[in-house]
Amino acid sequence: MKKPALIVFVILIFVLMIPNKALARGLHDDKLVFGGTYVLSEGERLDGDLVVFGGVVTLEPGSVVNGDIVLIGGTLDADGQINGDLVGLGGVVRLGEHTEVNGDLATLGVALLRANGAQIRGQVVTGLGIPLKSNIRSTNLPGISFPKINFSPVVNLVWFVFRVLMWGFIATIVVMILEKHSSRVAQAAITNPVITLGLGLLLSIISPIAVILLAITIIFIPISIAIVMVFLIVWVFGVISLGYELGNRIVKMINQDWAPAINAGLGTIILMFVVLGFDEVVPCIGVMPKFIVGIWGLGAVLITRFGTQEYPENPVIDHQNEIQGNSRDVESIDHLSENQGKS
Repeated sequence: MKKPALIVFVILIFVLMIPNKALARGLHDDKLVFGGTYVLSEGERLDGDLVVFGGVVTLEPGSVVNGDIVLIGGTLDADGQINGDLVGLGGVVRLGEHTEVNGDLATLGVALLRANGAQIRGQVVTGLGIPLKSNIRSTNLPGISFPKINFSPVVNLVWFVFRVLMWGFIATIVVMILEKHSSRVAQAAITNPVITLGLGLLLSIISPIAVILLAITIIFIPISIAIVMVFLIVWVFGVISLGYELGNRIVKMINQDWAPAINAGLGTIILMFVVLGFDEVVPCIGVMPKFIVGIWGLGAVLITRFGTQEYPENPVIDHQNEIQGNSRDVESIDHLSENQGKS
């Protein structure tokens, strides 16, 4: 099996960089279907991976896909040959009698319609009862032995996609309730990145120290737990607000007018695909994008007081305008005094 997470991660990076019209040309031989339709006719062949976000894909009899297929909340009507793995999370998958999947089939929350003649060569994983195919090996250190569990790549991919979609679901609910608050937080993060990043970094350093100091005394353990809970809530709300801003920009780029909650869900899904995908692809330093996004949103939530007030885009300019206004008032008073003296 190839690494579908790597393919999805690379494609999503290009989605944020290229115009919408360029999506139809694909990325090399890989295909991304983003809310549209795609038909692979009889005799046609796709030499690459196929990723579907809320779209409708039809593979006619005699068609061939030489790669993996990842379906997220869309519809797949397959009646051809798939030389790779098929992973579905939400949506509908129909496997016709001519379907041949030369790999694993993994679905979660998918309406699977499988004809009698459909052939699946690999492992079939459906529903929540995922058989954890794993190899347990021991990692030995001097005097210490730790078991190391390597799960099936299909299970890892399904878990990865599930986490991303959960972020999108939570973002949709949050923005439905706190749309204005999320917008204020996002604007503060975009217009004041240095302040929000610095404040978020400072709080992420101070908070663990405070929690540890409070937890030392048993009587303050509930307070330390409350601090952790508040910190996590603020962290999540900040990330969702950034995803909301990203969703607004993507929707504007494709000339659509969707509800704010939909924009938030879409943007957060893409944002988390990128940061979590980077963590999967680059394990050593992959945590850095998650950390940067987290402290960025954290600082924005704090300076807007959880989105209850707007943060000035440029306080220096506002202060200069105030000084100029005061100067004009003083000049007006002096001019009035001179006129009274002459009279």
